[in-house]
Amino acid sequence: EDTLREIEYAFNVLDVDGVAVMSNYDGVYLGDPMLAPVMDELNRRRAIVYAHPIREDRENPINGIELITDTTRAIASLLHNGTVVDYPDIRFIFAHGGGTVAASSSRMGGLAQNLPNGLMYELQKFYCDTGQAYGRPLLASYKALVPVAQILFGTDFPFRGSVETAQGLA
Repeated sequence: EDTLREIEYAFNVLDVDGVAVMSNYDGVYLGDPMLAPVMDELNRRRAIVYAHPIREDRENPINGIELITDTTRAIASLLHNGTVVDYPDIRFIFAHGGGTVAASSSRMGGLAQNLPNGLMYELQKFYCDTGQAYGRPLLASYKALVPVAQILFGTDFPFRGSVETAQGLA
């Protein structure tokens, strides 16, 4: 209920176009049915939803890998639970090139059972940003996954800046 009130305030008073969310909240991922009222409201408002990963084990030296994998877990939950089908007017943007989705898309076939138009159709609707995701192999992988127009410039500030990201993209 608090989240729904915040959405109402953000859209009605602040006149925002979208919201930023984390990949999970205490292990509850974005596609969890518990979040259906939130997704319903965001869909009604045709919201842009920017999703960034979070992990509690921030001191873990392999946290960078876990973060991008957590983005993939969030995407998998949206697909598995049919959230992307039930709420088609939400435009999702995923940080860090969409995590490991491009690399793991061939292993996501089991998620397609709740997707009438198939897995690739739904994956190709997503947007991703270039924050810490600009190396040549990574760019090639998500350029093969989504249309180039859906790859957005992002820096992951304060961890990386615009100059470093632009140089990496060049």
